[in-house]
Amino acid sequence: MTQAELAELANTNVSEISKLERGDRRLTVDWLARLGTALGVSPHELMLPPSEMVTSGGVPLDLAPHKTMFRRLPVKGEVAAGSWLDFDPLRSEPTDWLDFIPDTKLSADHVYALKVRGTSLNKIAPDGSVLVCLDAVGAGLAIREGDLVIVAQSREGGLREVTAKRVKRANGQYELWPESIDPKWQAPIFLNGEDETVAVKAIVKYIVISL
Repeated sequence: MTQAELAELANTNVSEISKLERGDRRLTVDWLARLGTALGVSPHELMLPPSEMVTSGGVPLDLAPHKTMFRRLPVKGEVAAGSWLDFDPLRSEPTDWLDFIPDTKLSADHVYALKVRGTSLNKIAPDGSVLVCLDAVGAGLAIREGDLVIVAQSREGGLREVTAKRVKRANGQYELWPESIDPKWQAPIFLNGEDETVAVKAIVKYIVISL
């Protein structure tokens, strides 16, 4: 199969396929799903050595991204604006697992995933997407302008909410803005360093969108 044929089946272009084969483009879970559908195999089969890789029709594949291994990330909760819970939404025990191709630049001890619920992030991550997060506190990272961060808020009665916001800086302070086109979620959060009801928990490194 040529790169052009695979690109057409995967609804992409030859340049993207070439980057994947050279290793210049990260082979994400989304890409594995798209390529698997195009080739008639499961994403798992794309991880096999070339000698074991065949299409559903028994034809050997010439695309072999088998050098990359999945890692299971714990899904520790949900990002859901407006959902105030009487327990910590960032659970210590995982509610699910995400098969993810690891980034060697990220410390495995501080990486986890959160599932998106609702429309508060629908400009970049629709409902059902998964955010791969790096624990900012555990990894000792400071937030920067432009970061997409996980924000935990609390209010009277022990209720807690977890959302994701974009960091902006204005008038000498940080502002956390929604990435949403829903009119309900347009108000920013202002960080002044004194409000103990607001805490930045993690920095979002990747967004996994279901195809």
